[in-house]
Amino acid sequence: MDFLLDLWRALTYHFMYVYKFHNPKIFMLKKRILFFLTVLILAAVPCFSQDEEEEPQEAPPIPVEEPVKASADSQAYYRLLDWPLLWQKSQAGLAGESAEQALDLADSALAKASALDIRLPLQAGYLKNLSRQALRDRDPSLAYRYSQLTLKADPSYPGLIYNNFQIQQNRAGFSQSLKDSWQNFTCAQKYFWHQLSFTAKALILVSIFLLISSLIFLLLLAVKHLPYLHHVFSDLLPEAMPKYSRRLITAALLVSLFLILGFISLVLPVALMAITASVYASRKEKVLLILATVLLAASSLGLTAGRQLFINLNDDYLRTVAQANQSGPDATLAARMTEYQQQRRDDLIPLFCLALMEKRAGNLNRSRQYLDTLLATGGQNSKALNNLANLLFYQGKIDSASSLYRQAIQADPAAALPHYNLAQVYFKQVSFKAADQEREYALSLARSEIETRTGFQDAGLVLDELIPVSYFWGQVWLGLDPLSGFSPAESASLMGLNLWLPGWLGLALLLLGLMVTIVFFKGPAPARCSVCGKAVCSQCQKTSAQQDLLCPECHQVISAATSPELQETMTAKLKLKKIRRKVWTGAVSNLLAPGSVLLLENMAALALLLAFLWGGIYTILCGLKLLLFPQDLQYYLFQTGPGWLILSLLTLSWLFTWVVFLKHAGLLSHPAQPQNKPVDQLT
Repeated sequence: MDFLLDLWRALTYHFMYVYKFHNPKIFMLKKRILFFLTVLILAAVPCFSQDEEEEPQEAPPIPVEEPVKASADSQAYYRLLDWPLLWQKSQAGLAGESAEQALDLADSALAKASALDIRLPLQAGYLKNLSRQALRDRDPSLAYRYSQLTLKADPSYPGLIYNNFQIQQNRAGFSQSLKDSWQNFTCAQKYFWHQLSFTAKALILVSIFLLISSLIFLLLLAVKHLPYLHHVFSDLLPEAMPKYSRRLITAALLVSLFLILGFISLVLPVALMAITASVYASRKEKVLLILATVLLAASSLGLTAGRQLFINLNDDYLRTVAQANQSGPDATLAARMTEYQQQRRDDLIPLFCLALMEKRAGNLNRSRQYLDTLLATGGQNSKALNNLANLLFYQGKIDSASSLYRQAIQADPAAALPHYNLAQVYFKQVSFKAADQEREYALSLARSEIETRTGFQDAGLVLDELIPVSYFWGQVWLGLDPLSGFSPAESASLMGLNLWLPGWLGLALLLLGLMVTIVFFKGPAPARCSVCGKAVCSQCQKTSAQQDLLCPECHQVISAATSPELQETMTAKLKLKKIRRKVWTGAVSNLLAPGSVLLLENMAALALLLAFLWGGIYTILCGLKLLLFPQDLQYYLFQTGPGWLILSLLTLSWLFTWVVFLKHAGLLSHPAQPQNKPVDQLT
């Protein structure tokens, strides 16, 4: 009788729930209930023994969740897993005449893969080659269609940004192509490996630019003050030695020191000479020297950080985890992650990646095993709880999934995806107000991520947590030595010159420059001869009868004259000789160190700008620009417009220094012209 009563209650609930909208007449409902009850009773008669005792029946499993909605969600998820089949069909169609239909199939396959958070670099490379072939065949529309499919396959694929720029330039013009390229770059920057690669290359290039620019300015500053520095050092030798012997010995010592330090690093002799020469520089030049040494120290720290990034670019573990984070079914990759999981018992990331890969392969139970192991080992992990709740969601256990979403929110209140997924549960439970609240709160936490990922998904699907970019960056900076840097051999290979500059050396040069500048900031500039304008140290200073400051050479010539008229004549000749010497000195110095004439004209700020220009040109011409761009950009940079533009900039800037030199020579000869007349009259 208990069986019949339970059957009556179940049938009553079933017919009242199912048929009340189809046949609202209560009388007809009761007739149908009585009819089905009679049939079931007659069918159940053979199940009873002759002594009217029921045979023991196995208790049916208790239904935990409502099966209809769960099965619909499972079907929606499993429909995404057929993307490999659609991709294969599209490849077969591309070789035939139904190319348009094949493109639609490929678009559908890639959209489904994107909904599963799967990146497809192999497919992206294949589609990129098709787009380039279509562009060579002068079919920009087809090339654009292929490029859009490539973006869906893998937005961070190397060379994709420039490839799309070229296609859009032929199709929609330069401005639109530039806008699309920026959007593609922004999209690619959301992926860690693209961030790491771009940051490493950009940081190295900027550091080399600062290093070369500051060294060029320090070299120009040293060239300007090197003659006087040589003069001061030669005066430190015993006076009993002949003058030319002292100068020769001093020059030999300076050259030897330059070669010894240059063998270690070319940065050392240039920086040390410039810092030493700054004792006799003007205050403006001292300020610019401090700026140059600051840039030098910043470049050393940038090279150190860039080297650390390049080391991690070749790290197998990081590369494997980054691939598994957004990879589809891949037996080789799964085997490597299993190996890492066995080697790194305390690292839960391989388990997390394996759970993601199994789910994307459709093995929900296997994925749940990995997540259960992860939670049992690592405790309440918000990301693992969210992904485990997603598995239960697709298995039809809505209430259990809702409970796990709440646990994930408690473990990490700032996590956005558990709120978004809980909103999907509320939609299933017809709690629209609560669903809207959870969804809005999730969007307030991570609007960009949710809108990007839900753009490829069907309505009602939940989102998995992935390994965040912050985790990878944390692994990148582990073991960083801020005072290390490239070795001399690595620097020579990277920049073409031995510009070894570790972080500690850059900071030491900065400290030395600051000390010298602070101590000698108010120091007087060297005195200059009133006739030839040459800098004269305190030991060599001479005075004329009119109390004019003279160098020893000018004093010897003028004092040998026996009359005032002859002294004026010799003074005028010495000034003309000074002009010729300045012209030749400026020409030779500007030829050996282009731009030094700017410092001779006391145009230090312009010399620094010129150093920046040449630093940028050197950075590009040394081949490091290829680090920022894919390999296929090499032809574009070296053999077309930008290559000629770079060479033109270099040539024009070099010619500009000679224009300044000619102006410099003209300014020197102009004031001496009035003094030529009395010389002619006397002769």
